Amino acid sequence: MKIIILSSVDLDSGTGLRMSGLAKALAKLGHEVYLTGSGLYEDIRPAVYLGLKKKRGLKKIISLILANIKFLKKDNYDVIIASKAHPASCIPVLLYGKRVKKILDFDDLEHAYWKNPIKRYFFELMEKVAPRFFDYVTTHNENLKNYITAHLAVPEKKIIMLQQGIDLGILKKYKKRRIAEKKTIVYAAHLGPAASDLDIIFEAMKNIKNANLVVIGHGTKFSYYQKMVKKMGLDNVFFVGSVKHGDIAQYLSAADAAVNFMRPTPANLCRASIKIREYLAFGIPTASNIVGSDMKTFKKYLYVINDCSPKGVENALRKALNDSEKKSQMGKKYMKRWSWDKIVASLEKKLLVISKS
Repeated sequence: MKIIILSSVDLDSGTGLRMSGLAKALAKLGHEVYLTGSGLYEDIRPAVYLGLKKKRGLKKIISLILANIKFLKKDNYDVIIASKAHPASCIPVLLYGKRVKKILDFDDLEHAYWKNPIKRYFFELMEKVAPRFFDYVTTHNENLKNYITAHLAVPEKKIIMLQQGIDLGILKKYKKRRIAEKKTIVYAAHLGPAASDLDIIFEAMKNIKNANLVVIGHGTKFSYYQKMVKKMGLDNVFFVGSVKHGDIAQYLSAADAAVNFMRPTPANLCRASIKIREYLAFGIPTASNIVGSDMKTFKKYLYVINDCSPKGVENALRKALNDSEKKSQMGKKYMKRWSWDKIVASLEKKLLVISKS
């Protein structure tokens, strides 16, 4: 099959990792796969990257719309996958009149991340309207699937479960190492609108004097969190900044523990955490609270934050740093089933059927 995946956001984001992992895994199965967008710094061969220069704001959306229209006009495809109910990916698909199977990947509640009422309303409207023009909708967890059927009136027969996978290959590059006398806790994320709960983790670090917290990633909230740490007077929190995803393993290899925390907001209840998957796959003892149906899958392998307060985070992190229950090794073994190669093998069977229907 000839497949094109149209991005709607920069590919160095969580959504971007999902799209690039999907593209690479489908191409490895022998399909001709193209991925459009900007901000991809990894090798996705045998898939083909149709790259654009990074832009911001409205210019980014317009340039993506025009570029995706151009890419669609150039060739005929068997399957088009649009990332998110977003103008950049959906408008080009709606203008593509040729006979082709159109799939919308619905990977989060985009509208629920925005406080600006205009942006919130716009993306909520896109989420309601866009699925009507697609043959199928893919999503990655039961909470989000239930929202799509109940609130967006998408029939269950049109929904394909496409779990959130990870690239296990990038986690095999480095062996365990130490970079400081103190123990190291890692938090890895794209520091955009979705990364809104770091304040509680910072509060917890006030009392964990025997460890440093290393924050990996960049985004629109990067300087906001730097200022927060400075204001709190923390000398054991460090920011690495932007890191190519292919290089993430060198930082994870230095970790004695990892942390994730999400408040139970509507957006967070519908997320599927890449960081949790990668922490566990690398064998890092991980502290996290359980928010949403996706996180319940990994509860057995986590040091659970039961009390969603700084003290609750602190207690779980101390257990993770000790790892007396050896959950890290159990989690590492379990995560082998979450590779993109295994997840996409199941998707391929469905695509072969629907592309001929």
